[in-house]
Amino acid sequence: MAIFEYRATDTNGRRVAGTMVGSTFADAAQALQTRGLNVEHLAPAGVSHDPIAPPATRPQTVASASTDPGPVMADKTRMARVQTAIGYGGVPLEKLMIFFRQLASMIHAGVPIVQTLSTLSGQARNPKLERILIEAANGAKIGQPMSETFRKYPEVFTPLMTSMVIAGEKGGFLDTTCKNLSQYLEREVNLRNLYKRLTFMPKLQILASMAIIVVANGIIAGIPGADKSFLLSSPLTTISTWYWLGPLLLFIAWFWHFGLNMERIRIFWDMVKIRTPYIGGINQRMAMARFGRAFGALFEGGVPLPTAYEQACEACGNAYVQDRIFPAIEQLKSGKSFTDAISETGAFSQIVVDMARTGEFSGRLASSLEDMARYYEDEAETQQTKLAIVTGLVAFFIVAIYIGSIIFNFYGGMASRYSDALVP
Repeated sequence: MAIFEYRATDTNGRRVAGTMVGSTFADAAQALQTRGLNVEHLAPAGVSHDPIAPPATRPQTVASASTDPGPVMADKTRMARVQTAIGYGGVPLEKLMIFFRQLASMIHAGVPIVQTLSTLSGQARNPKLERILIEAANGAKIGQPMSETFRKYPEVFTPLMTSMVIAGEKGGFLDTTCKNLSQYLEREVNLRNLYKRLTFMPKLQILASMAIIVVANGIIAGIPGADKSFLLSSPLTTISTWYWLGPLLLFIAWFWHFGLNMERIRIFWDMVKIRTPYIGGINQRMAMARFGRAFGALFEGGVPLPTAYEQACEACGNAYVQDRIFPAIEQLKSGKSFTDAISETGAFSQIVVDMARTGEFSGRLASSLEDMARYYEDEAETQQTKLAIVTGLVAFFIVAIYIGSIIFNFYGGMASRYSDALVP
């Protein structure tokens, strides 16, 4: 628990100040709002400066309203590709999940956006995220939407995140969209952790077997007069294996960090992911879920239909799917109905088309697509969980066969040597 100092106005407009105890900023802000107070200032007790003001030791450059953001955005995008390629510049999903959760709580509690961003920047445990939030707070002081800052950092905030933040800002339900984003990221984090847990033991067994073999061989080789035929061996401790395995691992690392940043390679890779049996169905559902959730939020927030569709295409997270559904934008701009436009792409399932037609006729298109997104997310999550369990079992059996072959070769060789020694 921590002590916070606050300044606020009550329901009669009178200014009040004091201190209170709370576990987090969000909890303290929520407690003050419950008491009917409109929070103007909230900070840990004993802080001498106003947390809304930027730190003097960290000068920030705030672009003026007349500055053209085009070149800056282009440079930032290029830099994002480089940073992503070499493995720098990102923020762990766990940090983003916590950020969006706290952001939703503080906005819902009525804390001003400038103070919210300043407070969360002080709580951020990631230097990159801290710098972004300080920049966003400085931009908010001059009336710049938070999403404008997020757009500059695509290596941190995906198109889906940015699109939903834009929708929340325009529609006046930013706290709801941030809460939805935190829940979406929580599912992603839980799934990744599931893969890590299920594959941890096989990876540990492989590393332990390599270490044991290397250490044992070092001890045997160090004994004077020891029989070198007792040395252990395995494919992963044989130098000839690494002549092809080493370059293969380097290629995989290059492909993952550099190759996927190239447009043609990215489209090809996303196409492979969509067309791969079983896995392709999961990726297709997740892409459609991201599209539906982003489009529903944007359209409900008052974004024009063609613009909402275009931004939702970027948020689907699969370049191959995006290329297939993107042509519908021209149809929408020409005045064609949403259902007819998406039907002509051939990329949407009949279920999606029927749900869209129902929503379009009833005037609940955004709600229908959000229901579709929720349905696809639940289905994809179930299949991903099954795939993670199967992956863990397959990895376990492969490692068991690998270790079993080492033991078999060792004892088989030993038995062969003893039989040879017994033969006169």
